[in-house]
Amino acid sequence: MEEEKMNLRLDTNVQKLQTLAVQADMLSVKYELESSRGQELSSLLREIRVLQKEMQDQMQERLEKIQPDMAEKMIESQKNMMTQLTQLLVGGNDKERTLWLILKKDIMMDPSTLQALLLQKYSPKLRNTHAGPLSQSGLNGFKLAPQCQ
Repeated sequence: MEEEKMNLRLDTNVQKLQTLAVQADMLSVKYELESSRGQELSSLLREIRVLQKEMQDQMQERLEKIQPDMAEKMIESQKNMMTQLTQLLVGGNDKERTLWLILKKDIMMDPSTLQALLLQKYSPKLRNTHAGPLSQSGLNGFKLAPQCQ
């Protein structure tokens, strides 16, 4: 009888061990599955970071290529505006043209020189509608008064 009780306890303990082994296997599989998902997500995150860095490098490279071109175009545009302004302002005699060519360099350095020249040369034709200095775009502060004929 004691032997049967002992066998019964042994069988019960074996069943418990088998149940625990199955549970341990299930937990192990679950852990591996979650671990592989974590590894996959980590791998994807690394790829995203690499792509982001590549994209930033490409954008910086494009910007570095565009900046000199933009600066060159701005300088060219400013030169064209100065040429057009010169053609507009130099409509007088040779003495005025010579004076304008001398002042052109000073005007590029200090826009107030241009403002003074315009006021001196065209004071009857221009009226100041803006008390501040000229903008980079030119004559925004002045308007031509209507010509009386």
